[in-house]
Amino acid sequence: MKGTNEFERDSNPRLVITSQGRYHMGQHDPIVFRVLQHHISGLKVTHEWQRQGTVTLSYQVKMETEQEDFEQFVLSGQDQEEIHNLIREAYLDREPLCVGLHITFEDFLPFLKKALPPTLESKVSLGVRKESDGKLVAFMLNRILLPKDHQELFGRGGFETEKANQYTRVLHDLCADVDILRGGRFEKQLELQCVCVHPDYSGRGLAMKLIQKSETKGRALGCDVATIQAVSAITEHMAKKMGYTTVKKTDVKTLMDVSGNPLLDLDAVAEGTGTTHFTYFMKKL
Repeated sequence: MKGTNEFERDSNPRLVITSQGRYHMGQHDPIVFRVLQHHISGLKVTHEWQRQGTVTLSYQVKMETEQEDFEQFVLSGQDQEEIHNLIREAYLDREPLCVGLHITFEDFLPFLKKALPPTLESKVSLGVRKESDGKLVAFMLNRILLPKDHQELFGRGGFETEKANQYTRVLHDLCADVDILRGGRFEKQLELQCVCVHPDYSGRGLAMKLIQKSETKGRALGCDVATIQAVSAITEHMAKKMGYTTVKKTDVKTLMDVSGNPLLDLDAVAEGTGTTHFTYFMKKL
């Protein structure tokens, strides 16, 4: 991937990066762009990429050089409204499964109303606030599971919106045949269910720190294994970097509806996220 870049500094001080040029796209470059968009606030890709070919890319990025202060804390039921807002603003249009199902916040709300309260009651889910204004900018939803909890992990639906039912059925099917606690090798599982960072605060290592802190809390509470269901290339990259090993990998093309048609809009998933598969990871704590 080749192009031209210009670098300059303004008086704030901030680093301003501008780029415009023609790029030859390799087969995996769309994934690279998505990783950049996740980690660099303000990155805008002005073309609709093809798998290969020559395209025009232009973007402008402003990255704060001053240190910002963030506070980690344990999420509770009082934080549900802020979590809802962050999911609406920064999750649904970036999470491949939601993108592939074209899920709106209204579609997703029935699932949240059922799944979020018990998750928060476990007291192992974490949030990150800006100390300057108290704004919630990231969260990590976690749950501790015992052997008896496996079958009820995601359920099979029963929601008032079909999109919420489709979402939960996919999550159930992705891990239905993976029971980490079966056979007595492990006794208590820390399920790292969902991580979300507002794009304005990407690139600061908040997601990695949330995973690390979650693992620390899990160990303190007696968890001997942690798991992550990675449905994005970014989460997969983080899991591998933090020592997680692959338990199961599912090609998104193999997910079918009851009529045998592709369940996900594969063009939307490829263009919007670059994801080609979902991966279930585990790590001994």
